Amino acid sequence: ILFFGIALNSVFAQTPLFTQNFNSSSTLSNYITSSSPNNGQFNAITTSSGMTASITGSALQFGRTSGTGSFSRTTNFSPIPSGIIYKFDLNVTASSQTGTVARWQVGDGFGTNNSNESSNDCFAQFAIDFRTGNNYRINDITNGNTSSNFSGGTVRTITWVLNNSGSTLSYNAPDGTVKTVSNNRTDLWVGNTRVITGADVEDNGNISDLKFVFSNGTGTVIMDNILITQYIPVVTTQPSASPSVCAGT
Repeated sequence: ILFFGIALNSVFAQTPLFTQNFNSSSTLSNYITSSSPNNGQFNAITTSSGMTASITGSALQFGRTSGTGSFSRTTNFSPIPSGIIYKFDLNVTASSQTGTVARWQVGDGFGTNNSNESSNDCFAQFAIDFRTGNNYRINDITNGNTSSNFSGGTVRTITWVLNNSGSTLSYNAPDGTVKTVSNNRTDLWVGNTRVITGADVEDNGNISDLKFVFSNGTGTVIMDNILITQYIPVVTTQPSASPSVCAGT
């Protein structure tokens, strides 16, 4: 008689929370609704004098000479996730060097005001700095770390992994390997390069709202193919490879 054991494997299933490729319309207002947005809409996209926001080349483009531009997603994700992967394509043109120019934030209790949210309301955040020669870098503003420079004018995929699950999270990394990130920590990738590893978060609150603010420097920030997925632990079973044999008369 053969008895097959059962092996338990902890894996993670991805569920989309927000997805937008800006292909459906060239009209900016079609991607905005102040209440009850779908999973591809913002509650607000706002600009002040000297800043433009548009759908250009099927991407969301902010152009700045002065002023501030932002998007806000203040309607909570449903369900509120305990871990997410926040991906988007980024293209930057840096016309002037002024240090930190734009910031991405995830947290709760955000508003639609055209300004950065308080760090106390952020689960995590990162920024980009404009550099000389049309270069930019990633700035882990929470922990004071910066990446090497990336040249502007080239589309690169940002992959931001945020973990508030209470345990270590495993994920399929852009370089084809499986990586882990501890609870209340984040990883950030530019293309296949991890530039932030296991960074501390701002606050261990909810991951429910989004904010982007471009408030300094002269240039453009273009985003496309935004995809935010939650990670839900799932237990699967499979037969073990080694049988157990019982002998009888």
